Amino acid sequence: MVGDLLKGIPAEDYQLSWCQADVSVLESTAVSRFQLILWGSISDSHIARDILTELGRQQATAPIVMLVDEAPAGVDLEAVRKGESDVLLRSCLNSDILHRSIRRFARRSLEVPHLEPPTSDPLTGLSNRQDFREQLSRILADAETPESVGLLLIDVDQFKKVNASYGQGAGDALIQFIAERVRSSLSTHQRVARIGGNEFAVVFQNVMGSVESECRVSIERIIQSMSRPFPVAQHAIRINVSMGIAMNKDTGVTVDAMLAHADMAMRISKREKGCNYQFYSSDMTDAAQTILKLEAEIRRGIRSE
Repeated sequence: MVGDLLKGIPAEDYQLSWCQADVSVLESTAVSRFQLILWGSISDSHIARDILTELGRQQATAPIVMLVDEAPAGVDLEAVRKGESDVLLRSCLNSDILHRSIRRFARRSLEVPHLEPPTSDPLTGLSNRQDFREQLSRILADAETPESVGLLLIDVDQFKKVNASYGQGAGDALIQFIAERVRSSLSTHQRVARIGGNEFAVVFQNVMGSVESECRVSIERIIQSMSRPFPVAQHAIRINVSMGIAMNKDTGVTVDAMLAHADMAMRISKREKGCNYQFYSSDMTDAAQTILKLEAEIRRGIRSE
């Protein structure tokens, strides 16, 4: 609906990005690049709370406008109908009202001094996703030979169960412990970033020999550090991590391709119990594409019956 209304605004160029109400999706989104957030109705209060927490973690500064079916008590209905409120009624929404609301908040943002987007994760002090992507982009651009850059993704298994069982404070404490153990497992020239709620990333460069050998040595150290329980919420919690590694098979590989390959390898490593890792190979992509084609054929067969 919003996309169609934006098309009806003359002489203005707006870019709309859509994100489902899923905090795991929001974690992989650089919220700092948005100038306005339109928030649709979310019936689940826990999901709404988690999304607000993630917006806070990313230090989002963009104003939020709520799209609602009924105006909350105490809201100036006339201001809502004019698009001069933080709330917009769907029943009254049209291109003019949406345009007026966007321009109002655009003016407000111009009145606020420009601040550089944060480069560190406030919980762990590590680089955040946006800063990490920029670092990886520069490293890949400078890479002169294939397999001179390695990307390691680390995913904390069953992290949501910790939050559900012991509370968000315990989950935050666990992430801090894990960040410190991963950091202490790396060499001084290797940097770790927190790129998601329970996901970390490390870049390896051809500094001291074979990148693949460096990856394997550091991974074994990380696995060893995870073997000790974590003292969280007066409990000794044992945690496993799943890891995926991607190498720059050629010098023109992109950041998104490296992340996608490492993520695919990491998901395959999750199939095994305990702390595990997998190096990406093109066979993984071929297998995934085969599965997608098979699923598509099954769906077509079901629809034709």
